[in-house]
Amino acid sequence: MMAAAAIISGCTERITFKAGVSDIYPDTSYLLTVETVDSLRNTVVTACCDTIPGISVTIRWEKDGDDLVAKATVRNDNPEYVVKSFEGPIVGGMRFNLEEHHLMMPFGMGELYRKCPSAPDEKAPMVRDVLWKNVNGRYVLSAGYPSRNMSMQWCAFASESEGVYFASHDAGRKGKEFNVVYDPVDSTFSVSLRHLFTCFGGEEYEVPETRIHPYTGNWHRAADYYRAWFDTCFRYVEEPQWLKDCSGWLLAITKQQNEEIMWNYDEYANGLSDAAIDRGLDIIGLFAWAHGGHDRFYPDYYPDPERGGEEGLRKAVEGIKERGLRTIMYVNGQLIDQNGTQFWPDTGKFITMVNKDGSLISETWHKYYDAPARTHGRACFSCDVWRKRMLSMAKLAQDFGADGIIYDQLATRSPLFCYGENHGHTVPAVVVEQDRLDFITEIREEMSRIDPEFVVMTEGVADYEMSCINIFHGCSFDVYPPDQAAMEDRLTGRSGATWFPEMLEYTFPEMLMTVRNPAPVTSRNMSNFTLVSHLKNEIECRYMADVRYLKEDRIPEIEDYYNVTTKPDLALVRSQDPVAMREYQKCLADFQSRNKDLLRTGKFTDTEGFAFSGSHELCMAKAFVSGGTTGIVVWNISQDRPLEYSVEVPGKKLISAESPENTRTDAVAPESIVLLRFE
Repeated sequence: MMAAAAIISGCTERITFKAGVSDIYPDTSYLLTVETVDSLRNTVVTACCDTIPGISVTIRWEKDGDDLVAKATVRNDNPEYVVKSFEGPIVGGMRFNLEEHHLMMPFGMGELYRKCPSAPDEKAPMVRDVLWKNVNGRYVLSAGYPSRNMSMQWCAFASESEGVYFASHDAGRKGKEFNVVYDPVDSTFSVSLRHLFTCFGGEEYEVPETRIHPYTGNWHRAADYYRAWFDTCFRYVEEPQWLKDCSGWLLAITKQQNEEIMWNYDEYANGLSDAAIDRGLDIIGLFAWAHGGHDRFYPDYYPDPERGGEEGLRKAVEGIKERGLRTIMYVNGQLIDQNGTQFWPDTGKFITMVNKDGSLISETWHKYYDAPARTHGRACFSCDVWRKRMLSMAKLAQDFGADGIIYDQLATRSPLFCYGENHGHTVPAVVVEQDRLDFITEIREEMSRIDPEFVVMTEGVADYEMSCINIFHGCSFDVYPPDQAAMEDRLTGRSGATWFPEMLEYTFPEMLMTVRNPAPVTSRNMSNFTLVSHLKNEIECRYMADVRYLKEDRIPEIEDYYNVTTKPDLALVRSQDPVAMREYQKCLADFQSRNKDLLRTGKFTDTEGFAFSGSHELCMAKAFVSGGTTGIVVWNISQDRPLEYSVEVPGKKLISAESPENTRTDAVAPESIVLLRFE
């Protein structure tokens, strides 16, 4: 039989639900994806449900207080087919003015959409990689959960006084896509979730519920609702106190893909540690400590004989500890280099994820023009041999004296289907989902037994992993600090879409995460953004010009990165005074240490519980709570105007005001912050 896929649609009587801001029409329309099980190599699309007998869908809408809850069941009684996804119910016909009821999406830490696209070729409004895409005249926002693109399972249309919350209350944290569609013809929105799963002949699948919740108040009420549900389902990982108290890290790639050595082992405890200490950073992220260098020879990680071998590495890690710093060592959690190791021909190619056409799922990374690109297979987390290999790396890092390990990429990629035989899963199966969670959880639990103070870190951010990851390396939207233009665009309302990290930080204020700053320097306002957003600080040293910047305060020339394919932000690096910024970063770190009850371990409550006004629009204020103390951080984002302000916290009295640089606190200097304590 020729392989076939069907997209089956259906619709029954609609129910009108008054949400307070728009009539919402929850219906039973859906899309179903099916393919044959005897030949998975080709796809034929048909819109006729009758061509595939034995497959049925039941959708039920139920009232739960003020909420509407959709529950769906997919039944497959046809052994020739496997159902692969269900999108629905598709809730449409909604009318919102985004200038009043902003669309909040958890892309990365959060994005806020304030205008609708109106022209067929319009690419704005957008924020970095997330934008409305024109699909046959309609505009679509779409992202997969869990991944760096979608950190939580909820979104909302929110005004200052009311809103509507859409979510998947899925305790299994299964793979899915969130889709928001705007139709400019009738100015309506639709929201749907596409759930990924496999339902073979003789099986039934209960689709995770979709919940619509109208609420009164600002967007925090939607976040509170999601958090209250999340707390009933999940146990959070325990963080060691040293990690809660840390200021941030210096991420150092110590050997590059072209074999260029950035930092020798005998420099870890002096030059590299000096660079961190001078900036108030208390963790060294040791990337490319192994013989292969960065993005090369994975998953073979052996101490580099060129830099002193195992004895030299152990001495280097111990030297970092003697300087009062912590060490987190790098491995890649999913990539297998297809050249240069015996692991690939013996094992790697057999445990790499497989596409439907039989090709291997791979990634290519190319860092230098004078070195070949490296192609890596993406390991399938269902394979026991990969789990054992990665667990052995955590044990090795701990044995070398490290305080933690970072598994690169384990919160970045979206779930997908794997067709690999002998991986320990059905064919096909949804992977980079429960298998990824089980994989990390197994490592976390084993390492906790060995050393309760040892931490597991990963790249990306998703609430999905808060039960097994201690700290996230914020490689995601809105974890990169916005530049000055983006900051001003948000506060002046010039942009149709804007960064909104508060969405994640308010929902999960205890989540530990670094900012992502792929440069050896930061600006004043980028550093202020990190503090105000309750993130850990970071600078990165990736290239030899970065090393010279840290060692010698030498501002690089453009030619210094001539052979580098992905350069740091040269406008940023070349515009900052290296001495002034080093001192300001250290000043902010010391300030946070003096006020760590609020700024390190306090609860971020955003704009809740106080009133604020400023003398110009380029400012914001955020609250941090510890016991009976409320701290308000006032941030003047303007580069040339002082800020006069007023703050009131009902029921509390101002007891102190402090600035990191001991400047005036009754007015905030440009690109500066002030902390007010109320009790």
